[in-house]
Amino acid sequence: MNMKLLLKSIMGLALTLALTFVLSLGVNFAANGARASAPAAAADPAGAALEQLEHLRRAQPDESLDHDAQMDWYQAHVIELCLAAEQVIKRFPEDSRRWRAVFVYDSCVSKLQRITGTHKYSADALMAQALEADDIRDEDWALIKSDEIRSQFSSVSAVAADGETDPLAAVRREIDVLAARAPDAANLPILEVWYANALGRRDPPLRKAHLEQMSRSANTGVADMGTGILRFMRMRETPMEVKFTAIDGREVDLRDLRGKVVLVDFWAMSCGPCLAELPNLKAVYEKYHDKGFEVIGIALDGPQHKQRLQKFVAERQIEWPQFLDEENKRNRLAVRYGITGIPAPLLLDKEGLLVHDKARGEVLEAQVRKLLGS
Repeated sequence: MNMKLLLKSIMGLALTLALTFVLSLGVNFAANGARASAPAAAADPAGAALEQLEHLRRAQPDESLDHDAQMDWYQAHVIELCLAAEQVIKRFPEDSRRWRAVFVYDSCVSKLQRITGTHKYSADALMAQALEADDIRDEDWALIKSDEIRSQFSSVSAVAADGETDPLAAVRREIDVLAARAPDAANLPILEVWYANALGRRDPPLRKAHLEQMSRSANTGVADMGTGILRFMRMRETPMEVKFTAIDGREVDLRDLRGKVVLVDFWAMSCGPCLAELPNLKAVYEKYHDKGFEVIGIALDGPQHKQRLQKFVAERQIEWPQFLDEENKRNRLAVRYGITGIPAPLLLDKEGLLVHDKARGEVLEAQVRKLLGS
């Protein structure tokens, strides 16, 4: 398993709780190590960091703690150790002693896998109980059922062999169960999209057929999602239409930009890959704007974040207009074009037709230069 993905998957709530627990025990390893090795750190910072890491690795819980408290301590300790080892590796990439930190990193990540595996087993058992419980609220049942179905999609990529149960058919049955008990379930639209995509991997025309079926659904969210993705699929033959008032008051209409190359960038301040791409996007914009390249930002952060977005745009000196839907929980333009994930940078030619739907990195400049004919 990729270490970064593993850490990101558990360190949201788990890390906060774990480190809070560590501090509640009075075990501040980093501070203690720093006080002990301050003189050495000045002369040999890498050596001091590794010494501190080793001190942390050898730490033990208070023997007065009961068994459950010690188990909690060990879990918190493993997470803190993982982070400490990762910091040593990042801070001293050229020091040959960093490989000791790599060993510690690998060791604690392996422990994390065992810890999360144990918790996953417990969570699966609890979820099974929840789905059969008499006292569960419909909205909670729908959330748990949706999560169960989501996990099932990992087993539907291959076509079932003769005599085997088709896992995709099983997923279809579970989606139908969800729709029957909770027809307005919030996650139903995206589950239907995933089902359509799974069909498409087996036979591309089946994906379109299911999307068309979605577009006729009585569930508004499902219908909007199906209609939006079908509209997106026609964007290479039908010009994209976008019209809005930007957060700075500018009126934007894509029809007024015909004759220019335009990137319609669906993004969010909370999207790491979007922020990572921003310097490249700014560089391409500055280089080609005077030659006919425009950018339109569609921010999906939510209506309550207008002031934060305005501040972000000002601080980052982003010159192109930004749209934030202040009236709908789901951005109406994302719904209109079936955007189910970000970043989604859509590059349009001078006629407003979609040319590339992943225009990022080196691809962006190469495509812009080609479309401008420069």
